Amino acid sequence: MTQVAIYSEKYAAKAKRDRYAVVEKARQLISCPSKYAKSTSYGAAKYIKNLAFDPKTGEVISTGKKLLLDEERLIEEERFDGYYVVVTSELDKGDFCFVHLLYISGI
Repeated sequence: MTQVAIYSEKYAAKAKRDRYAVVEKARQLISCPSKYAKSTSYGAAKYIKNLAFDPKTGEVISTGKKLLLDEERLIEEERFDGYYVVVTSELDKGDFCFVHLLYISGI
């Protein structure tokens, strides 16, 4: 199996913009959890510590702990902004071939 790792400034900027929108949603959920349910908090919930949902209704339920933004998770995920890793079983191709294919495909 061949793996090729590629870094793209364009993809890094997109990941940062996308995460910013999700973090803003997480901040809103923290400030007013009753406005959200499991279905409407998609993406943002992973950045919130102590968040729990009712398994039947999907509503946010109190755990008795304060909802907090998971800064450690944000920092960890930001480390990988801009990276692609392509895995292939085409062992007879060289790394340059895959980099070239990704380049011409616009990645």
